[in-house]
Amino acid sequence: MKRPANKFALIALGFSVIWIFIEHFLGLKSTRHNIGQYTNYLPIIIFSVVIFIVIYYERRSHGHTLTWMEGFRVGAIMSLIYAAGFTFEIILYNQYVNPDFCTSFKEFYMQQMQLQGATDDLIDAKMKVLDFAYGGSPLSYVTLFAFTFIWGAIVSAVSALVWMKKPKAIA
Repeated sequence: MKRPANKFALIALGFSVIWIFIEHFLGLKSTRHNIGQYTNYLPIIIFSVVIFIVIYYERRSHGHTLTWMEGFRVGAIMSLIYAAGFTFEIILYNQYVNPDFCTSFKEFYMQQMQLQGATDDLIDAKMKVLDFAYGGSPLSYVTLFAFTFIWGAIVSAVSALVWMKKPKAIA
């Protein structure tokens, strides 16, 4: 593959697919939500690191020079590909692999809030947020795509600033 954005997006997606199935088989998405609520963040951390890597790779392929726009462009393209793939992956997981995820996570979260002494109004409000985020509606998936892409664009902007190195002027 000549395009690093495609290559690295697929690498990050491959990792997230493997990681989600590891979480599933360890029960972190069904019976051990107390651990799974933290391990869910690993794919987004890896995605963020891979954005830094792809922008560095782009800089290296341009003779160690990179404008901010070139770096941002490759990171944004990678983010767009990853966001679409990750959203599709989550749709498949929630619809076919673990359709009970939302229900079991809501039960776990409700128990946690009751142990903390949360009011019924607060519990109801949090349950509505969880229904929106994990309920499986088309809007929840569009939101997942949008937030994943926006996060990737932010990381791309920062990474492009970090790796930016303008070509030296010829005298």
